[in-house]
Amino acid sequence: MGSLTEPVALGVTIAIEAPLCAVLGAGITGRRDRNRRAIVGLAVAINIATHPLVWFVLQPTLGVWIAEGLIIGIEAIAIVWLLGIGAAIALPISIVINGASLGAGLLISLRPR
Repeated sequence: MGSLTEPVALGVTIAIEAPLCAVLGAGITGRRDRNRRAIVGLAVAINIATHPLVWFVLQPTLGVWIAEGLIIGIEAIAIVWLLGIGAAIALPISIVINGASLGAGLLISLRPR
């Protein structure tokens, strides 16, 4: 995302993905209230761990679309492991949350200066 710095892009990613993960994860797993905060914490931790990999390694070498595809898979695995849900549920969650943050990042990057 050309016009964003990595810290700003990470902030945008967390601001979008953490609440989405909480809503989708809590809704699907039936975990509410107290556990929703835990899901937000997990989403933030996952993004802090994976965002630099995407930004500094995968995007420059593989391009944005392949990098996002790989990270969707990596984050789906993390969701399976951390929330204890099946891959058939975790993968759509990962697609939705990553698609939303990627879309927002692209829109921000394309804004007129």
